[in-house]
Amino acid sequence: ENSRPMSLSKAYPNPATTTVNFNYSFDGSLCAVIYNLVGQEMMRQELNANDGQMSFSVVGLQEGIYFCTMMVNGRALNTQKFVVRK
Repeated sequence: ENSRPMSLSKAYPNPATTTVNFNYSFDGSLCAVIYNLVGQEMMRQELNANDGQMSFSVVGLQEGIYFCTMMVNGRALNTQKFVVRK
């Protein structure tokens, strides 16, 4: 059905100190969600393009392990782990 592979890159830089970036390629309605280690949603970003790069500021996050989950049409399709260091 899908004409191209769907992907979410590993986080970079990792560990992150000020921002964390991801490259992505998905078809559908896209939303990226950042969760902390216990599953609490920390931030959310709606994406207008099916391909591109997204950046999150991690300045307001505490040091620790986080997960970026790509939601496509309301379903979690891919998750990448990253670390925040101050």
